[in-house]
Amino acid sequence: MAVVGYTGLPYTVITEPTEQAVRAGITQWLADRYGPFPRTRLMFGFSGAVKLTTPLLPANTGQLQGVWWEGLAKRSTILQWAGQGPMVSSKGQLRNFRFANFSASAGSPNAAGFYFLSNVGADNQDGLFDHVEWMGSWDYGVGLNGSVTANLNSEIAFDGVALSNDASFGTAWFWSGMTPGHSQEDQFLNYSFRDTKLEGSHGDYLRFDYGGSISIDGFNSWLHTGQSNNGVPEGTMLRVSKGPHNDSVCVLSANRIRAELRSDQSKLIDSGWGGSGHITFTALDDTANSYASWGNFETASYRGAARVSYRDSALGGWHGVHGTNPTQVVYDNSHSRSGNKFGAGSLSSNFMVRYDTKIAPAVAAR
Repeated sequence: MAVVGYTGLPYTVITEPTEQAVRAGITQWLADRYGPFPRTRLMFGFSGAVKLTTPLLPANTGQLQGVWWEGLAKRSTILQWAGQGPMVSSKGQLRNFRFANFSASAGSPNAAGFYFLSNVGADNQDGLFDHVEWMGSWDYGVGLNGSVTANLNSEIAFDGVALSNDASFGTAWFWSGMTPGHSQEDQFLNYSFRDTKLEGSHGDYLRFDYGGSISIDGFNSWLHTGQSNNGVPEGTMLRVSKGPHNDSVCVLSANRIRAELRSDQSKLIDSGWGGSGHITFTALDDTANSYASWGNFETASYRGAARVSYRDSALGGWHGVHGTNPTQVVYDNSHSRSGNKFGAGSLSSNFMVRYDTKIAPAVAAR
């Protein structure tokens, strides 16, 4: 049988890597519920790749509380998406959900991954992606969208997530605020990224057109490899746009990122946040040996009046500040790759500073 009953903890187990078995397993799992609560966890209990053309979550489930889907391990259980639209589409259906221990592989170029839509009375909230990996060519890996009445799509954590070296993204791996002009998407809040390996080929990684309140912690290895078809390590790892934004949205706390910027088209951050924005990097290091000096290309660009702090960091490349109401950037106990030390100095008003010279860098107007 492709699907068995309870084994140990209450699981619905899919044991064959076929689309027929997956659809049968999900149907059985959905049939065993107490109101909105599934009675079992759903396990993709096979080692191997299954090619899927039908979205994994049916549209007519109603709200589901406490969904738990897991595979055996990354690279062991591979869900290959070759269908139209998103692989998983939750239109306000998921609360308290967890996806764990599998790889999602794009079976066709520019695939759509996990799509969360917030609408009036139908909101997603309280989620965890635990040791999930994205492989291949995607438009987005996780997308948060909302109507003019959007509310939640909030409180989602990413623990031990990874991108394979050939993973690429047409828009971004994580994309919050997918519909321009829907300012209610600024209600999308509170995202945690911990112990991440964002080591894909090219494309943006975290993109916030709306929403925010972002925490990054643990170890985080971020780079672009250029190993997919285009062969160029390029993209912006953190992109936060100018808004307008609501209060309490524009906060980014990034602790312990090791970023390798392997070409003149690989950038750590591009921020358009305004005066309500706060961005803090603690123990950032982008001075890896693979890094090189890239002329006037900026590794960090700030285009609004946000307040930015670099604390106890090792810095390379150029930081650029732009705009008539410029960002205020403070460097606290940070140094360059060549050993230059920076205390509580600041950078503002259409200037750019470089951190990988052998002498104390001069701040020069652009």
